[in-house]
Amino acid sequence: MKKNLKYFISTVAMACSMALTSLAGQWVEYGGKWFYMTDDGNFAKNTWLWLDENHDTNAELYHFEASGIMSQSTSVTFADGQETLVVNLNGSGAATDYTHTYSFGGIYGKPTTRHSSVKATSLPPVYSVYTNYDGSYYYTSDVDHYDFNDLCQAWINSIDYNGDCYSSQVNLIVYHNGSDPGPFDNFECSVKTTAKFADDCRVKTNPNSSSTISIEDFVERGKYYNYMSVDSVDSDGYITSCTIFGVE
Repeated sequence: MKKNLKYFISTVAMACSMALTSLAGQWVEYGGKWFYMTDDGNFAKNTWLWLDENHDTNAELYHFEASGIMSQSTSVTFADGQETLVVNLNGSGAATDYTHTYSFGGIYGKPTTRHSSVKATSLPPVYSVYTNYDGSYYYTSDVDHYDFNDLCQAWINSIDYNGDCYSSQVNLIVYHNGSDPGPFDNFECSVKTTAKFADDCRVKTNPNSSSTISIEDFVERGKYYNYMSVDSVDSDGYITSCTIFGVE
């Protein structure tokens, strides 16, 4: 159901999956219109951004036109013949609600329409979170690692031994917060941080099996992996039990 929409909002999906360590951008007003300037001096154009400029751990979804102007008091539509997604934006530019219409099942398929609000995306509490110009988020340098007590899922990169423990740069998965996200899976943002593993960490590679291996054995196996679900952490926030999905 979501495959076709991903083509139309691929820029959103890419923005939400990237994890750069650039500084936050800034709003710019010109001629009564609002723009969003990135830290390299360019403006966001033809894209969607989750922005949390007041750092209250809640981000709203904004759209920027090809000219760089922030869309407001309007709607943005994606359509491909089978699916149509209409996102409504308020006078401040934040997305408020959407209507998703889709039809499947060949010539006998009947269109289905659903309407839902777009709620502000909740970011992990406690930590100081800033937005990147590309829609991803990152923790400030004074946060050594994330303890996974608030969010327990992450996109995970290579795991390395840093002389103290095994660790990895990860992107915490921050979902659209509200009713069934549906097509808004594409609009989820992520938070870049560091995951650390306890020496006795046990890793499950098959979610349907109770069998586990040590984090050391897992790394030595050289598996390709990209997703992790954390089951438990110790008092220092180091991961003691998790499931890491991948292929041989």
